Amino acid sequence: MMPQQRLQHALASSFTKWGRLVARRPLRALFVSLAVYLALCVGLLRLTPENRSSFLWVPTDSKSYQDWRYVEDNFGVEGHNMLLYARAKSGNIFDLESVSELLKAHE
Repeated sequence: MMPQQRLQHALASSFTKWGRLVARRPLRALFVSLAVYLALCVGLLRLTPENRSSFLWVPTDSKSYQDWRYVEDNFGVEGHNMLLYARAKSGNIFDLESVSELLKAHE
C-alpha cells in the first residue's frame, strides 16, 4: 500500500472505532471528550499575549538581547530612547564642522 492509502485507512478505521464507541456508550464518549477538552485547555491558563518582536524573534542568549535587557532593567521600558535633533550652521549637516559637533554631543 502507498503511504497515502495507509494514512487514509488508518484515519477511516480510527473514525469507525470512535463512531462505534459513541453509538454504544454515548455518556462515556461525552465524558471522555470533555476530559480531553479540559486537559487541552489547561495549557491556555499559562498563555500570555506578547506583541513586542524582540521577545518573539531575538535569541535570549545573544549579546544584543542581553544589552537590551540591561538597558530596560536600568532605565525602564521607554526610558532609554535618547533623541538628538541637530541643525547645521552652514546649511549642510554632513560637513566636517557639523559632524564633529555631533560626535562631541554623542560622547
